[in-house]
Amino acid sequence: MRNIVMQAIASVLLVLCLGVSSQAQTINEQLDFLFAPLNKSRITTGMLLERGLFPHSPMPFNGTLTDSSYTSPLLQRSLYVGLHSSVVSSAASMVSPEVFYGNLSTASTSGVVLSMLHYNMNRIKENALTSGLLSYHNGQLHDVPGSATPYQPYTLFAVAPVNAEAWGTTVTFTLSSMLRMTNSTAAISQLQIDPGDGGGYRTIAFNNPLTVTYPTAGQKVVRVALTPSGGQTLRSHFRLTVHPTAQPPQPSPYDYSDVAIPFAPVQGVHSGGVAFVKYSTSNPSQTLRKPLIVAEGIDPSSVLSFIPNYSFDYFVDILDNVNLGGGISFYDALLSEYDIVFLDGIVGGMMKEVGYRHWNVPNPADNSSGFTALPSVIRYDDTCYYKNRMSFFWTSTEYNPYQNYKYSISSKFETIVRGAFPMQSGFSIRCIQNYQ
Repeated sequence: MRNIVMQAIASVLLVLCLGVSSQAQTINEQLDFLFAPLNKSRITTGMLLERGLFPHSPMPFNGTLTDSSYTSPLLQRSLYVGLHSSVVSSAASMVSPEVFYGNLSTASTSGVVLSMLHYNMNRIKENALTSGLLSYHNGQLHDVPGSATPYQPYTLFAVAPVNAEAWGTTVTFTLSSMLRMTNSTAAISQLQIDPGDGGGYRTIAFNNPLTVTYPTAGQKVVRVALTPSGGQTLRSHFRLTVHPTAQPPQPSPYDYSDVAIPFAPVQGVHSGGVAFVKYSTSNPSQTLRKPLIVAEGIDPSSVLSFIPNYSFDYFVDILDNVNLGGGISFYDALLSEYDIVFLDGIVGGMMKEVGYRHWNVPNPADNSSGFTALPSVIRYDDTCYYKNRMSFFWTSTEYNPYQNYKYSISSKFETIVRGAFPMQSGFSIRCIQNYQ
């Protein structure tokens, strides 16, 4: 069963990479086509695992601890975007990934703040085709009249820190209720954390900080266990680096590259920016030989939509978290073959109002376009987000029958990001001409 889904995804990736014309322009559209004939009411949770576009396999995160189930801040984002894209009916409701990312961004920077993903889903049984529960023809899955359900339950459980580093050996852990994303209606019978300090599990509650002192600095394994009322205990774990000092260094995309080359704007063509170059490990010449060029924000299938800003350091980190087996990451594999050139644009800064009258600091902006974008809240599920921090503008381009494309600008970055968002959301618009 899973082979068919993976073959469909792989074929679309090939089409996108080769630039071949296709009726289905994105991976999401191809997946929608694959599952379109199915009776969604039989998917009782409203979430189908195989429909989700997971940048990282969700299978290890089933509530048991294995070597493959360690979480991380970026992996948590990728799991959420997969969960969000697995929704197939109104039986499930999730806030958009951008709302979740916004909550992560506004989480306290004091201590180690934890987010939790806990979703009950459906997945297709391994024998669904061979046992006649589903049929596959013309590139689509179909229900078989009179058959038993082709679905079985699946629970995804993952707890991850907003930042996987702690500075100083006295560390405060907080499970944030704002970062608890779940569709479970079961009461919590027990919630515990083992900080990896040798003291074992102890009870923790949402929004109640727990402070521990580690005898030594170094990498620690932190475990969280949740027992729902009447259910089995679910466990998740992550690695936390505890530094002996209290002063964190300031990371920079320049730390990841061999060369950083600023390029000036060209009127009517591009807005300028920085080209970050990382030479291939098989290229001792330190000159471009076989470049793989990545342009920030050009992502028509929203494959990397869970990355809040397309900076080079984020790009490297997310690829480095995709394990191809044998200790080789996707980033290692790419770098062994290609020189990576990352074009980091600054068009967002050219469109924003200068200063801090309306935007939060640091607001890198020169408004050289004259657009003078102001920050504005967005409305989602009758709640407003991002005051003074972001601005979202609707486009007239439909992504699917339920979502439209939008562009967003942040007070933190010079970039502008394109993505899809539910149509019932409240965004800004910019009128470009009078209509009579």
